[in-house]
Parts: sequence; structure tokens; C-alpha cells
Amino acid sequence: MEVYEVVNDVLPDRNLYLLDFYATWCNPCKMMAKVLEDMESDVPVYKVNIEENMELAKKFNVRGVPTLAMMKDDEVSEQKSGFMKESELIAFIESNK
Repeated sequence: MEVYEVVNDVLPDRNLYLLDFYATWCNPCKMMAKVLEDMESDVPVYKVNIEENMELAKKFNVRGVPTLAMMKDDEVSEQKSGFMKESELIAFIESNK
């Protein structure tokens, strides 16, 4: 899986991708990062540090971390908060392709 970092609240110019809102102090976020790195998927992941990209976190109404937002054609197709196992994450991505 391709993993990138979002900088300065700028989103990628792609049709389908996953946003991973996280914080460096968040242990479930660290566990989620490992799942994302190990998972096989053709959907790229863009990591959003909520402390460095506060405007983006506000725009997506992020209330807790980790929060994952599946983006399709510049719209949120689904958003979930909390840690997910690999099987749950794959189902989340596949159901939003």
C-alpha cells in the first residue's frame, strides 16, 4: 500500500484514496499505521497529522483519532473512527470503491 503524508492541509488530486487522521501521541493510531503499512491494497493512503493540519481535521469533523475517511471523486464516501483490524479495513475500503 502506498502511504503519503499530507502537508499544509493540501489534499491530493486523485479520484480514490484513504485519509488517515492521526496524532503522534495516540497509541491506537500507531497500531492502525502498522495495519495500513502491512496491508495489500491499490488504494493510496494519505496520513493527516491532526496537530499539523487542524483546518483539514475541522473540515472533516474529526472528533477522535484514528479516523479514516474514504475519498471518492473529492467527496467522503464513508468515514469511521477507531482502530480497525486488517479484515475490517479491507472490507471498509472494498465497500467504498
